[in-house]
Amino acid sequence: MKRSLLFVSALAILFLCFSVSPLQAATMRDRDCSHSSGSNTMKYDCGFQVHGYEVGAPVTFKVLFTCDGTCGPVLSFGTRGTGFSPNGVSGRLVGGKRMPDGVEVTFVFDSLQRQGTGNMTGHTKDGPGKRTGHDGVGWAHFTMNVGMDDGNGNMNSVPCDVDVMVKE
Repeated sequence: MKRSLLFVSALAILFLCFSVSPLQAATMRDRDCSHSSGSNTMKYDCGFQVHGYEVGAPVTFKVLFTCDGTCGPVLSFGTRGTGFSPNGVSGRLVGGKRMPDGVEVTFVFDSLQRQGTGNMTGHTKDGPGKRTGHDGVGWAHFTMNVGMDDGNGNMNSVPCDVDVMVKE
């Protein structure tokens, strides 16, 4: 009797933890790009979409590359240009980890832009479950620099642009 009561209590606590925690936003790769240098060609993930995003939640994704010559390693990764767009959208890189064939990146949007036409106002979370405006969208712009053989045995840093679109 005590064991079944303990088991049911543990199950209830697990259910409560899963029902209260927010769902992870779905991150999907939607585009790949390529660079050629001499006879070498590198393909890499360059476009991602995140649906069901909640402002302030971390987004983690992997940018991978393949090469039919000599490529790698990832030399650097960071924001490109203003980093986030359109105007009124803000965010920040939280962390990253180099891998043999790419990089794993975590970033956060602090504000998104309200969807629609006309006046586009900043969209930020306004307390638990409350928001100003409607569903928001935003773009994050990054550059991954990868070492790549130029076809003559010289390694060069090749900038690979990566864009991530998020939508609440």
